[in-house]
Amino acid sequence: MKMKNFIVSIVSFALVFCFSFPAFASEKNKQELPSNADIIVNEIISAHAGQYSLSSASDPKIVEMDQGYAVQLESLTANDETVVTTIVPYKVDENENLVNSFDFLSKINAQNQNVIKPMDTSEVPTTFVDVTLTVRTSYAHYFSLKNVANFYRHAGIEAWWSSNNSTVSVSNMRVWYDTRGELYKYPDCIDKPLSETKVQDDYFIRSSIEKSNPTKGSVYIDGNHTMPLDRVVLLTDYFNHGDSFI
Repeated sequence: MKMKNFIVSIVSFALVFCFSFPAFASEKNKQELPSNADIIVNEIISAHAGQYSLSSASDPKIVEMDQGYAVQLESLTANDETVVTTIVPYKVDENENLVNSFDFLSKINAQNQNVIKPMDTSEVPTTFVDVTLTVRTSYAHYFSLKNVANFYRHAGIEAWWSSNNSTVSVSNMRVWYDTRGELYKYPDCIDKPLSETKVQDDYFIRSSIEKSNPTKGSVYIDGNHTMPLDRVVLLTDYFNHGDSFI
């Protein structure tokens, strides 16, 4: 049996003054989201419902990132930290290349629309997800009524890959999660003027995971790069927190 070996890498999360995920792909390279994209969302959720604690999670949404489209959910922990779970789905195509599942679905849709005779039912894939890369980032959020300001505490990252395809392996997995902004003392910043509680103008922290030949299903964690409990970063716009998505 031939093994297919892939690199799953450069999945980044960033918070620079306000929480945002990786930059969108350029308009030139960006693929339109398939109108039947819910096929992939349903496949992911049904296959991994137990992993994502869906009873306490938000409804899944499709977000765009450098690697293509992904599925994202948010949930709250018992400590009131927000956990953002991002699932990047991949499909092994007919050339044995690993491609984003949403791009693969767009290709199948185009094949059925641009030919005189659509693909026979037997030729249409029954599954559109062969591999998933799951990244979980955590943060705490606090609001200061006195300062009308939102604060954030970077709380770490974990990642793993999964596949039901026994011929697939991953040679490298690389993810990171950045935070940059103005650093303040907590809880002082909630009730005192910002000028009295600022610690640093340009604070930066990165949590990252880089693993060669990661084991399928094993969760890798960077818990060493988290912010102290008495420090927070000032957010400029909480309502955009996480909306743009990695």
